[in-house]
Amino acid sequence: MEMYDNENTVQKSFDTDFLPEELLQAQWAEFIELKKVITEIYQRKQSPIQVLDIGIGNARIARHLSGVKEIWDMIAVYDGTDNAEPCIKISNEVIKQLKIDDKVATHFFDAINLSQWKKKYDLIITTWFTAGNFYPNDFDFDNYQPGTLDLSHNKKFEQIFSGAYSLLNPGGEIVIGACYSSGLQKKN
Repeated sequence: MEMYDNENTVQKSFDTDFLPEELLQAQWAEFIELKKVITEIYQRKQSPIQVLDIGIGNARIARHLSGVKEIWDMIAVYDGTDNAEPCIKISNEVIKQLKIDDKVATHFFDAINLSQWKKKYDLIITTWFTAGNFYPNDFDFDNYQPGTLDLSHNKKFEQIFSGAYSLLNPGGEIVIGACYSSGLQKKN
């Protein structure tokens, strides 16, 4: 069973009442930086951009971006992938409620297979610690000792982001959002 296969776990993961202040601030810091990157790419391209959100979760980023008209107008397409069906379900509910399905689409898809994806994007994002879920399949959680984690030989991470890189249009960018170590109580 994966982390987000249980609907109750999914609901609690996205409930801001359970998040400490530093994590809420990390979310907003990501959002502020994303608005800057979207604006820069839009200005360079001089037309609305294509966005791929790896790990759309509860559609938090799409929801916030759609609430800022001048930023939302800079986006032509917003595709979101997730490998957890409960996340896709929540995202689809948010998209329907906000009436943003003219730009936003969700796809039940494992990021490990990004090299098979057929579309190209100006911006590829993975936010809110999603990249931290791309740990090696053989990671030994039982014997892990808190401290600095060396993922320099993480084939899964490399495969995902090599696949993502292959989906970029010329001049496109990949933004990897916040990472956090709850044991250290600090953002990395």
